[in-house]
This record gives sequence, structure tokens and C-alpha cells, in this order.
Amino acid sequence: MTNLNQAIKQAKHQLEQMIDLTPQVMLLVDRGGMIVRSNAALLQLLDVSTFDRVLRKQLSEVFLTQDGVFASLLEDQSGFSAIEVPVRLKQNRESVVRFTLIGTDNNSEICVLLVDDITEEKEKADNLERKHKTEAVGAVAGALMHHVSQPLTAILARSQLMSLSLESGDADKTQMKNSLQDIVRLTEQIATTLREVESSKDFVMRRYLGGSTILDIERSKGGSANRRRLGLMSSPAVERLVTVLEAHEEGAVDHARRTANGSLAIARRMHMDPEGIDGLRRAAILHDIGKIGVSDALLQKPAPLDDTETSLMRTHADVGYRLLGDLNLKLEAEVARSHHERHDGLGYPRGLSGDRIHAVARVVSVADSFDALTSGRPYRRAEPTEAAVREIQAGAGTQFHPDVVRAFTACVPELTAE
Repeated sequence: MTNLNQAIKQAKHQLEQMIDLTPQVMLLVDRGGMIVRSNAALLQLLDVSTFDRVLRKQLSEVFLTQDGVFASLLEDQSGFSAIEVPVRLKQNRESVVRFTLIGTDNNSEICVLLVDDITEEKEKADNLERKHKTEAVGAVAGALMHHVSQPLTAILARSQLMSLSLESGDADKTQMKNSLQDIVRLTEQIATTLREVESSKDFVMRRYLGGSTILDIERSKGGSANRRRLGLMSSPAVERLVTVLEAHEEGAVDHARRTANGSLAIARRMHMDPEGIDGLRRAAILHDIGKIGVSDALLQKPAPLDDTETSLMRTHADVGYRLLGDLNLKLEAEVARSHHERHDGLGYPRGLSGDRIHAVARVVSVADSFDALTSGRPYRRAEPTEAAVREIQAGAGTQFHPDVVRAFTACVPELTAE
């Protein structure tokens, strides 16, 4: 029994030493909530000078907070419990304090209580949450303005024209009917946009004018994973083609998405016609669709292709042209066939050169090559961004159109920000 008492006494002494030396507020309290030992950190927290202000005091006397808080905490028998509550501390300032109880059970008369002032931590978390919510609201509002302002303006203009026609007394029934149909169509377009925002399954952002970011409604809405990754509005037949390509060549969808994003950035830098942006996006996404006609063995070969295999691989350009042409996607078909043509005429499949290569194909070619260099292939590692940029720039005037390379160089920071 003597040895046991000595062991208990030694353990108590070690615990008291630990309490005294730790920089964190640590207390010993009995099951009734009385403080039986404390360290100097508690005096600093409360801004008091002597221990007689806290020892033999009830927790509820030292920490002014909600009634019953400490009773509930001390009744917990899990061995580890924590609460966060508002407490009046220095200069009667309300702070948020975390109390962590350790080692309490039915048999223990003394418990260890850790005390942390987490006011600043909570304020930072609240400010960060508020900032994120504000950004989210701004992103949604920006997306709605982007998608809704044009049809709303068109509805307003149509309504005014109809009003003028009615007032003048020479309203044409056919024109009035067409105007009403346009208003209904535009209203349905707005309603669809609002439903898509309401049913968003994700929160995907995209860059917008002036360096701001808005919600990408198409990529955020529900649907297949690949469709959300691509942001693709297309016919079911085209969706099936993209899905098949991903199954045929792992990583094809992500490559298509990055190529599309790169192509869009370059096209905007070149001030290409905004009305052609959707077509450019689809063309970039579908540029490699002809690889459906190439065997898995070639697509996944972990070594460079020989001459025969290279010839077979190159057929994907014509295969893609025929597939997309059958779907009446003329621009997409042309880009699928021409994205491996070279500015100097040494590309394939037709050996086109210079401005004979479709403008969109010239853009997609650069974006496609950059992603291929930085993403790697089964037979080679990915290159560092700087090396890939230098390689693209070195191809200006030979492999690539110089104007496209200049635009690409200007938007490299945007392309590498994903």
C-alpha cells in the first residue's frame, strides 16, 4: 500500500509540475466545479495578479457565461469533452472560449480542464466564411447578369416596338405574333438559366471581363461527370461520342477540357468573333474525337510509334472529320481534320499552309500542343511549363501561325492558373 501511495503522490506531483510549466491555461477542478489548482497562464487570461482570485472558486464565478454550462461539461463521462461558449474576460470584454475536459469518469474526483481563448480564431473563420459567401453571391450575380441581361434587353426592345406599332394603329398581325413568340422564347431561356443555377451540383468558376470571376452555370449544373467537366452543350449523339472517347483513351476528357479552355483564352486575346465562341469550344473539345477509330494498343503504347503506327494514328484527323460531318457539325469537323496542319505546309492530312488552315484550327493546334507537352504522353514525361512555352514559341512561323503564338504567349499566366 505504501508503494501505491508513493506512486499516486508522484503522479500527482508530475501532473502539478506539468500544469505549472505549460504555457496553455490548465486547471485542476473537482467534480463540483471548484478550481483546486491553476497555472500562471490563467492569471494572464483573466488579467488578475494573484491566485487567491481563482483558487477554491467555482468555475462559474471565474468565467462569467451561460448558466449550467459547466455542470453539463463536468457530467460528461466520455473522458474527453469540449465546449465553446461566450465568456466575459478582460475589461468585461466578451470572448469565445473553448473548455476541454480530460480524464473525467465516475471514479475520478479531479479533472484536468484546458482553457483557450479562441476569439481571434473564430473571427478569422467568420470573416473568411463571410468573404467566401460574398464572393459566391457576386459570382452567381455576375453569371446571371451575363446570361440574363441580353435576353431581358431583347424582351424590353421587342415590347417597346410592339407598343409603338399598336399606338400607331398599323400593327401587322404576323409581326406581332413573331414578336410574342420571341418574347416567350427569351423568357423560357431566362427561366432555364434560373433553374440551372438553382439545381447546381457544384460551384465551378470561370474568368470574366476585367479579371473578375463568375459562376460557370453550365459546368456547375447537374448531369454526367464528363459533361460537367467539359461544360459542353451538345446533342446526345455528341455526348455519347465524348463518353466513348474517354473509355477508349483515359484522360481524353480532361485533355479536351484543357484544350478548350486554352483555345478560348487565345481566341479572346485575338479578339475573335464572340458569336463563334460556343462553336470554338465544341470544336476544341471534339478535336481528337477521331481517335475512336484508333486501336487502344496504339493510344496506350508506352513507347514512340514506328512509321506504320504513326500513319495509322494520323487517320484520326479524317475519321473525326467524317464522324462530325455526319452530325452536321461543320466547324467541329473542319477543326478535327485540320488541327495537325502546320503553318509551313508540312502537317497532315492535307498539307495545308498559312491562312489556308481554318482560323479556329490554328488556335486549337497551339492549345492542343501546349497541353500535350505539359501533360505528357504514355511514352514521355510532361515538360515543365517554361520549356513547353519555349517549344511553342520556337514553332512560330513553322508549325504554328505567328499571330496565334503571340496571343498564346500573352495569356500563358491564364493558361497555367488551372
